[in-house]
Amino acid sequence: MLRIGGRDYRVQWGHVAFLGFIALAIGWYLLDARSVSTSPQNLMFIQPVALFGLGLVLFILPQCLRPARHPAQVPVEADPADEEDEPGGRVRVIAVTAALGVYAVAIPWLGFDIATWLFILATMAICGERRPLHLLAYPAITAFLLVWGFTLIVPFPMPNTLL
Repeated sequence: MLRIGGRDYRVQWGHVAFLGFIALAIGWYLLDARSVSTSPQNLMFIQPVALFGLGLVLFILPQCLRPARHPAQVPVEADPADEEDEPGGRVRVIAVTAALGVYAVAIPWLGFDIATWLFILATMAICGERRPLHLLAYPAITAFLLVWGFTLIVPFPMPNTLL
């Protein structure tokens, strides 16, 4: 229990530890990249993304604090953090993880553009999206923007099929 400004909060220590691990991994990677070379060509992608990732960690960290409930208080609505996982939640996590593995293996054969489109499509379908227009358009637009963005900042050709 943590007391801030006269209010009691429960700390979700598992989430805090996970965010700490992510922050340490990002920091280590950034320091390792900077120890190799501080040239802008080496850091033009790594440093901004690392700083953005650390910023996201700081943004998410306050969400690990939940208002404490005292026995005298009657909860108005159920806190989603206190509920059990939904029945298909773990299956979806495993399916998205498997899709990520297939995506990584498929890039050399299908190309970055097609593999990215299929990965986003599969992930949206696994997470419950059923509207056909969204399933086709959003992955295509996102894949195009990713390929275009990477061609602007990466000095070597990427394996693409269509783009």
